[in-house]
Amino acid sequence: MTPSTRRIDRRVVPWFLTCLALAWTAGAYAQFQPVPGREYHEIFNATNQVRGEAIVALVLAPSIEAQQADTIQVLLPASYNGELRVEALSADGRFRGEGSFAGSRSRDRWVALPLGRAEAKEPHASLRRPVNTETLALAVRGADGTLYVARWGGEAPSSHRSEMLRIYVNSGRADIFIVPGKAKAVHCRPLTIPQPLRYDSYCDVPLADVPADGNLKLIRRDQFEEQTQTFSVYLPHE
Repeated sequence: MTPSTRRIDRRVVPWFLTCLALAWTAGAYAQFQPVPGREYHEIFNATNQVRGEAIVALVLAPSIEAQQADTIQVLLPASYNGELRVEALSADGRFRGEGSFAGSRSRDRWVALPLGRAEAKEPHASLRRPVNTETLALAVRGADGTLYVARWGGEAPSSHRSEMLRIYVNSGRADIFIVPGKAKAVHCRPLTIPQPLRYDSYCDVPLADVPADGNLKLIRRDQFEEQTQTFSVYLPHE
């Protein structure tokens, strides 16, 4: 091999790696596509049905900047195949973003869902998504209703075991606690808004405390009784 040939090889290798990275990124976005007729859109002054769900959303604790992104991500099990329903919702029920995606997942990994520039179905062009890390939640559910962990933004997650899992809940006007495995119970924080409708509290659980089986316990305690509900979070230890 001549010296000139070796110089060409050094140039080809980084070019190839760059192309490979771009192809991986494109593949991640291509795995799930919007369902025709049910593309993501945002609604202001929304009409809401009364729901009795205790666990409303599971999200890696977000930032204001991330909540403004046009992409979200969801952590799915290996070989997941089917539809996903995305819902962004404000605690007071006045804002809702919703849409469906379909595709498949071959490995355990965060999957990007491109929301695009969601156009509000309202005549007021000045309306914008009401970003707030406490009063704006994000829920991604599978076709069977299973709630998966989501995150705002399209950037690759960091070492997420050091992050917080934010759980948005309905308290039923009681004290709410989340118990992650054998770790200490987390007391959920009530929102300080006048009329919460979709949810009224949130709990920040360290991801490092989530047990390998993902089983968590929700405790609702008022002056008369204590109720316990067990639920599972798909969050594989890497």
